[in-house]
Amino acid sequence: MNRRALAWLLLFALAACTAGQSVPRERAAPAPSQEPAPRRAAAETFSAGHMYWATPQPVLCKDWYVVLGGAVVETHREAMPGLTKERHTAGTLRVERVFMSLPTKNEAAPGAGVAYFKSEAFDGLKRGDKVIVFVNEYDGGYGIVEAAGSNTKLGIKVRSWDDPIVRAVETLTRDPQAARFPEGRREVLKDPEQAKAWRPFAGKGAAGGGCLP
Repeated sequence: MNRRALAWLLLFALAACTAGQSVPRERAAPAPSQEPAPRRAAAETFSAGHMYWATPQPVLCKDWYVVLGGAVVETHREAMPGLTKERHTAGTLRVERVFMSLPTKNEAAPGAGVAYFKSEAFDGLKRGDKVIVFVNEYDGGYGIVEAAGSNTKLGIKVRSWDDPIVRAVETLTRDPQAARFPEGRREVLKDPEQAKAWRPFAGKGAAGGGCLP
């Protein structure tokens, strides 16, 4: 066999060896998952326990961390912790107004999208009642001291969001000092309209004393 024929034979053999090998390709990106991403719950719930062992205070005498308003959607009786025979009324409020919202040491403040509020101290309230709730700080978290001298333990029950006390709450919570500390409310409460709106809930003669000037 001459050299030319041998060269062609080697060329054909090499072609046969490489014909079955595939050319490397870039790895294709994985197909997107067909499973829907988990949805965030549409209704966010904020809870604060009722500090039934604490001395009741008039609303104006409390430090405010969260003030919100809403309508009662349900109430139910529950046993009180550690007291087998004692029961209190727990419930749920559908939030319609957030007047102010501050974080505590250990808990983030409820956002503007909060939809429900849960707690105890719904005694005397029924479905449909409108209530303004005043939430305090307790042990780095949130808690509610009973509102002495008011018309509900949670804070103030109103007939509608047009009541004068609603506008009074809005005014106080717009003022940084008045919103947070009782002593910061004195200047605002010197206004005759403010004083008139708050007088039924000021707690004159109630435990903790009154906080109007």
